[in-house]
Amino acid sequence: MNNQQNDDMDRQTLNVAFATQKGGSGKTAITVLVAGYLHYRLGCPLAVIDCDFPQYSLYEMRERDSRAVLENEYLKRAAYEQMRQPGRAAYPVRKCRVEQAPDTARELAAESCYDLLFFDLPGTVNSAGILRTIAQMDYIFAPVSADKAVLESTLSFLDVLQRMMLGKETSRLKGLYLFWNQVDKRETSGLYEKYGRWSPTWDCRCCKPASPTRNASARRRTARDGRCSAPRCWLPTGGCWQQRHPRTDP
Repeated sequence: MNNQQNDDMDRQTLNVAFATQKGGSGKTAITVLVAGYLHYRLGCPLAVIDCDFPQYSLYEMRERDSRAVLENEYLKRAAYEQMRQPGRAAYPVRKCRVEQAPDTARELAAESCYDLLFFDLPGTVNSAGILRTIAQMDYIFAPVSADKAVLESTLSFLDVLQRMMLGKETSRLKGLYLFWNQVDKRETSGLYEKYGRWSPTWDCRCCKPASPTRNASARRRTARDGRCSAPRCWLPTGGCWQQRHPRTDP
């Protein structure tokens, strides 16, 4: 029976989720950025399943990007050139309730051969069926910021997964990873080192802090200058959303 449960999803496909219990952690944006880099830059065949009911932020992002491509000549030409490259057409994005994710994954596997499936999970373990779906993940990556409430919530969430699923016969889960997101350049590196000291004490790895995020005033300047800095589901990371669009204000 345990083997049958673990075969709910194709074992040849790696199932990965960026998951957290705190809203605004950036898990959806990170999912798009990582998927875009792996698919458009490296040619990795993958698909994304948005299980974050009811907002379905990632699926709606794809819909907005599709409209933007049709309405903007620059993006339209960029998308055309992108799709001409073998294996670089836009990756599929499906939406479903989290309890339906295993069935959606099987449908995708039947349609094509994917090396990776990314799952955008709901921000609470209270969602019906979420633990069954998490048990089918191979790896969980949890974004975290240097905030006590965020850390406590995320560590509690990962502690549950470690005790219930990691290395268990009824679960595919092989690894849990924390990584710093929304790094504030005003914070000292010692602060992140202090927060990371607990990681060797249990079976979860903590990645080093990445480059600092831009502050709110920088984001406002980007919007005022008519640039779009949002991650795109259609084009490679670091691509066309950084180009300048025509100003519409007088």
